[in-house]
Amino acid sequence: MLASLFSVGAASILGGITGLIGGIFNRVMDFKQKKEDNKFEILKLEKEQILLGMEIKRDVDKASIERDMTISTAELDALKHSIDSDKATYTLDGSEKYPWVAKGLALVDIVRGFTRPFLTLYLDMVLTIIAVVLVLHFISLDVALLTSDEVSKILLLLLDALIYLATTATGWWFGSRGKKIKLL
Repeated sequence: MLASLFSVGAASILGGITGLIGGIFNRVMDFKQKKEDNKFEILKLEKEQILLGMEIKRDVDKASIERDMTISTAELDALKHSIDSDKATYTLDGSEKYPWVAKGLALVDIVRGFTRPFLTLYLDMVLTIIAVVLVLHFISLDVALLTSDEVSKILLLLLDALIYLATTATGWWFGSRGKKIKLL
């Protein structure tokens, strides 16, 4: 009998220990599964973050392209208006409305057409003459007033200004006289 009691007690203890080990094993496996689930969620969120970054970049690139298109369209519109404003309109309008003043209006168109190129040429020539006079004046100055470095700096500044102004005036003139662009 004692043996059966011992056997029952041992079975109880062994059953409890087995149940406890099984419970711990379940907890460990649940913990590992939760850990794997968390890894998966983190990886999923990282991929979503990369995708969101790509979508943002796409939207920024699209907005940049749309901005550039808007600027280009505005520049072309401005160029069209500039070209249209340089047309000889007085002669055309005058010959239809007032045939007796067509010659006078043609003279207005001729003067209007030559004003910008002559003004550009005149300003370039005046600037060149001023620069030459200033250079000759600085060369003839007493050396005690300015050092050679100061004279060199002044001459370089004058040359820079001359080149900048001449190329700006000439470039603007020829740049605004482009060939006619057909807008959609």
